[in-house]
Amino acid sequence: MLIYEELGDRIDRAFERAHRDEGAFSKIAAEALREARVPERSAAEDVLAWLFAAPSIPLQNDIAEAFGEPPITVYRARDFHIEVLFWLRNTTTIHTHGFSGAFQPLVGDRLQTRHAFDVKERVNARLLFGEVRFLGAELLRPGQVVEITNDLAHALVHLTAPSATIVVRTASDPYAGPQYDYRAPSLAWDAFHFDELRTRKIQGLRLLCRLGLPSALDRAVELVALSDLATCLAVLDEVYRAFGTRERIAKVIDAANEKHGERATASILDVLREERRLRAVQSLRRAATSEDERFLLALLHHVPSRAQMLPLLRERFPREDPLDRVERLAASMSGVDRIGADLDDPLTRALFRAMLRASTPAAIRRELAKSFDRAEIEARADALDRHAERLRGTVLAPLLREGPEPARSPRSPAKRPR
Repeated sequence: MLIYEELGDRIDRAFERAHRDEGAFSKIAAEALREARVPERSAAEDVLAWLFAAPSIPLQNDIAEAFGEPPITVYRARDFHIEVLFWLRNTTTIHTHGFSGAFQPLVGDRLQTRHAFDVKERVNARLLFGEVRFLGAELLRPGQVVEITNDLAHALVHLTAPSATIVVRTASDPYAGPQYDYRAPSLAWDAFHFDELRTRKIQGLRLLCRLGLPSALDRAVELVALSDLATCLAVLDEVYRAFGTRERIAKVIDAANEKHGERATASILDVLREERRLRAVQSLRRAATSEDERFLLALLHHVPSRAQMLPLLRERFPREDPLDRVERLAASMSGVDRIGADLDDPLTRALFRAMLRASTPAAIRRELAKSFDRAEIEARADALDRHAERLRGTVLAPLLREGPEPARSPRSPAKRPR
């Protein structure tokens, strides 16, 4: 396609003038994307039309669709390429990058969250324990450009379907470390590291789990007893997905405690519990028919607290109290089997409303007393506190964390660990 050939040739000439220094590539790519204004001059459908008509195409970077639905390489130079990634209501993990470049939404809005990772324990280069720290969030619209640098750790939630993104990137970057996935709240994991023996064993365990065979947990215990921490993480992930509760996988947890210690096992289980919540959010987003519901679910996916959501909610709903809108949207998705709570129940709905506006048990009870008899509320304080704790374990959990005020600029992420 001519527009992408011109863009690629411009980048290639600028990169040559910079002595093909990978450290300069992200700025070169970002500047070229801004100047080319591709979203104003070409549609995503043009890429598909070119693909279907072309007698040959550049060597494709990701033929297995690991990232994109699909990813289409439209230009290839000696040491970088340009691709257009199509997306259907999908979201990415929180991830870093092993390459440099820039990206630009071609069509569709998306929510970008930025993160950092504070290392507390280094197991090895492929697995770190610490804290996944939220830096900020922003809405990205067609035409905006984001540099892909070594210290960019982000996640993207696509708000409209389909959406498409132009990505200009090197194949790799010698200045970058492993390309980590950050798994909240406490792990950084090199998802691209491949261990053939571990992979086959985990695939075998997955088969036993899917068949529902009793031997699955026995094999899991055996794997954990002989495992490193990365394998232990993968084993616990499989059995937790398959069997659903900590009680049902208790003997696997015991084996992990004995092999790797209770602190490491507890951190892994915290990650797996959060990932279960994220899978529930993703399932709801796939089924949602309302753009506003999908927007709220996008916030619930990677924005960790109510305070950090509020600027985005005010931007989305400028003419009303955003918490009133959130309450109505949550109620529209009500159901224990959907969001984990029945908001059609008057008390549960009132408690959720109170928790959106207060954080301490005493403050929540004061909010409830605006609608219910104060003496009755105080008499049922312990039961209400337990009910509030159950709500904090649902899909809605981030809304019920007050959290810190968001940083003013999410465009200055902290350096990631090396």
